Amino acid sequence: MRGTEFGLIVQPDDKMAVATLSGSVEIRAQGRRVLVPAGFQNLTVPGEPPSPPTPLTDSTELRYRVDRLIESDLRRVRFVGQVDPVNSVFVGDEPQVTDRNGLFSLEFPARSRQQLQVTVVTPLGNQQVYELDLL
Repeated sequence: MRGTEFGLIVQPDDKMAVATLSGSVEIRAQGRRVLVPAGFQNLTVPGEPPSPPTPLTDSTELRYRVDRLIESDLRRVRFVGQVDPVNSVFVGDEPQVTDRNGLFSLEFPARSRQQLQVTVVTPLGNQQVYELDLL
């Protein structure tokens, strides 16, 4: 087999993630270049040079916590999630912005029965849908 197999995601805040299965991919930004070889991934943040490659995980793991808040007699829910920073995250159909550590959060009014659908997508296209009950 010849060539390079890789995946690419551009996140809502223009961070770019590359994951390489075979061959290698060169990333250039801010006058610097980084080679992402097979078995590695990279995250490039706008305005910064490319980060060093890290071992490829292709993991759709979602870690999260749910905080229940009461402010001025209003009940609210804060959902804080974390994924691999190279992954894309959708809540329902809405793309979420994650920080360089893969953290994101949402806050919304509490209901007696609350469900949240979170989809995690890796640069290689691996996808996991989480149907979460936030009771």
